[in-house]
Amino acid sequence: MENASKALIIAGAILISILLITVGIMVMSSTSGIQSQMADQMSGTEKQSFNAQFTSYMGAKKTAAEVKALFEKVQVNNTTSDYKIFMTVSDNANAATTAANASTIAGLNSSYRYKILVEDKGQGATSTTPVTANSTPDGIYDTITVTKN
Repeated sequence: MENASKALIIAGAILISILLITVGIMVMSSTSGIQSQMADQMSGTEKQSFNAQFTSYMGAKKTAAEVKALFEKVQVNNTTSDYKIFMTVSDNANAATTAANASTIAGLNSSYRYKILVEDKGQGATSTTPVTANSTPDGIYDTITVTKN
């Protein structure tokens, strides 16, 4: 009799242990969804802060000095960040748009005003090559187009 009661106590303890382990697993799995949502939100916040550094340059009637400052910011970004920006410049409305480099930026006419367009073309922001037309936006600016206003 004494052995049977000890066996029942041991069996009850095992059942309670299994129940506690199951509840622990359920709590952990429900919090993992919250953790992944927080990671996604942090990713969105990171994208917003990355984009914000270029948003202030957007618009029409920008000076050549503003374009030069933007070019310098893009150059620094492309050497220090994993997210790359492809920048094109056209100093003349009839001229073809060319990739921005030190000589094209230095050749901008200070008496003209320029339109700066910053876009997310879905390049993935991993290289400084032009974006293909069939890319889908990914939330990160990757293309800057500067044209004579």
